[in-house]
Amino acid sequence: MKVFTKVLKHILFVTTIIITGLCLFTFILSLNINNTLMTSKYHETLLAKNGVYTYVNELISTSLDGIINDLNIEQASDQNAEFLNILKKTTSPEMINMNINSITEQIFQYFRGERKKLPDLYIDINPPINNKDSSENVADKAVASDISEQIKKINLQALLLTFNRTDISEQLTLVKFAYFVVSHITGLSILLVALMILLIIFLYSKSDTIIKWFISALFICGIFNLALSIALFIYLNKVLPNNIYLLTMTLPFNSELIKSYINDLLFPLSFFCFILGIVFPIIGILLYTFRTKFVKILRVIKVLASKLPIKSKKLLKYGVMTFVLVSIVFGMGFNLYAFKSGYESNSFSNVVSKLTNTNTVTQVISAKDDTIYTLQVKLIDGTTDMPVQGIKISVAGQSKSPEKYYNTSGITDEDGCSRFILGQGTFHLSFTSPTHTSEYNLPSPFFYEIKSAGITILTINTEKSKPADGVAEIEVLNDENLPITNLELYLAEEIDLSTEQESELDNDSLVSPNPKTAKYFSVTNNDGIAVFKLPPGKYYTGFTNSKFPVDYVLPEMFEINISSDYVTRYTIRISNNEDSETSLSEE
Repeated sequence: MKVFTKVLKHILFVTTIIITGLCLFTFILSLNINNTLMTSKYHETLLAKNGVYTYVNELISTSLDGIINDLNIEQASDQNAEFLNILKKTTSPEMINMNINSITEQIFQYFRGERKKLPDLYIDINPPINNKDSSENVADKAVASDISEQIKKINLQALLLTFNRTDISEQLTLVKFAYFVVSHITGLSILLVALMILLIIFLYSKSDTIIKWFISALFICGIFNLALSIALFIYLNKVLPNNIYLLTMTLPFNSELIKSYINDLLFPLSFFCFILGIVFPIIGILLYTFRTKFVKILRVIKVLASKLPIKSKKLLKYGVMTFVLVSIVFGMGFNLYAFKSGYESNSFSNVVSKLTNTNTVTQVISAKDDTIYTLQVKLIDGTTDMPVQGIKISVAGQSKSPEKYYNTSGITDEDGCSRFILGQGTFHLSFTSPTHTSEYNLPSPFFYEIKSAGITILTINTEKSKPADGVAEIEVLNDENLPITNLELYLAEEIDLSTEQESELDNDSLVSPNPKTAKYFSVTNNDGIAVFKLPPGKYYTGFTNSKFPVDYVLPEMFEINISSDYVTRYTIRISNNEDSETSLSEE
């Protein structure tokens, strides 16, 4: 039994050393990342250092010049020509730089969870009017100005959806998830270190053993720092240059700019870890050299504590240890609860499923000829397992064997398949619909590595796209066309005569508890408008009887239609008790 206890204590001794060293490493690393890589000011400095502002200005200017040159101004409509000219004149370097700084700041607010949506792009289209212009030109510019004044900013998410670049938004969500994990690791790691120290103090009474344990943990922490420093150095000098084309395929920047930026981003971290990898062992050596003095100090503390009564000494010892243990457990529990709540509220499970490719299945059929690499992509309905045809799949990338660059595309056939003859390597797959709209949610672009010769069958599950919600605005006016505020209206999916105009919700509810009829409630604002955002369909509108003012005649229930991605306004005029007529109009 004594041998078993000794072996168990030795295993715990070594295990706690490794865990403590790893936790110290993650704590210091997360602190460094939180204060450098994950701050907007740090990236603004790197953007200026690498000339990103100038590069983006030149890129936008060149792109606009190409668009305007391709467009025959004489044959194009005046509206298109005017819009392009205004866009060119107003995309000034100042506005572009302001947008870059704004995006940088807002994107890190998004990463930190302080902002729910992606950054906004601000538009400043306000061209000066030349007095020498003709009256027609002045009128045209005035119209353009009126139109442009209605659009002040565009959300980045809307642009990515428009250009079918949801892969970028998913990568940003992945970064947000990484930031979320790092922010929680900081607290958890230091709490784990405290827990390991408490465990060692409880298991070992000798001060010399505890000091050796702590010195060993410092050495392990230094080893982890050196390992990360070497790994980053190898990545920056070997891996990144050989795989830079994977980044240039998804980002509109040249390879040299991307390499320079990533190098400036990661080299300080590599150097920081290298320094810590040297400092921690030195601290450990110093502690080992002067350990006898530390042991004497600890013995003096023990002697002073031994003068206390036995009951007081035990009460103090176990009381302090219990308090520290409860504090650690409470802190870890709170941190884990916050992690779980944030994980669920941000829907990070979707990110994890993307990382683990839960919606894809890979099958490899070997070939006799080891020089033939075939990729067969198959799209199927995730619910019915039926093939999805008519989707264009584009494949681009550079193969290792043979060394060749591929850029090809194909459309899924009646079996939902599209086949490509490629080589061994990593390729970028993107999906588009030949028509403007698609019945299915298209898979986001991603990279896929072909490792084995033969036919690699990649099966991707996709879901049917659901129609977007529509908005119905119901404006309520009185006989004098003035808005009536604080009126409670509801929309019902079907008429229930037994509860029509009588059913009422609890104050904290949004949907009627009646299982037969789903009802949605809203209250008119200061403009007399009640707003409903619901799935498209036909609804019946009524007023809550018990909350309807007695000064007006209660209207009968009426029917409205909500269309996907549209805002429809209905206006109803309510008469007072002297006049029972009501009128309804749709805009």
